[in-house]
Amino acid sequence: MPIDCSTDNLALLAKCFKCMSPSTLLEIQTYLLCQIASSGVGCTNTSAIISGTDIDWDVADYRYKTLSANTVFTFSNVTEAETITVIVTNTVGNFTVTWPAGIRWTGGFAPVMSIGVRSDMYTFVMINGIVWASYVQNLT
Repeated sequence: MPIDCSTDNLALLAKCFKCMSPSTLLEIQTYLLCQIASSGVGCTNTSAIISGTDIDWDVADYRYKTLSANTVFTFSNVTEAETITVIVTNTVGNFTVTWPAGIRWTGGFAPVMSIGVRSDMYTFVMINGIVWASYVQNLT
């Protein structure tokens, strides 16, 4: 029996969310936060390559980098209530990643970058001055 995903029944709508991918849920979250903020800033999702090691939160919603060396990332322009997603792809060099200090990670510790030709997806949000992070690893 298909689930009715109309907005008239929030309990049924919540069941629809359970079936959605993390990336779809992130897009919905970003859209809703933009609507709530009504800051006058466009709510268009953007993506950009990370050319160096600094991740500027003002540049794009989604960022990506393929590692060619061990990398120590820094953050700049971190913004309250903003969410960013960073995808980092390792190569056969099995490079490591170090993140800025003070991030509150799922499980309490920064993850170790997946080895081999794999990608890891990190989601960061700043709430009440704290950067919270979650991750999905070993994507192919």
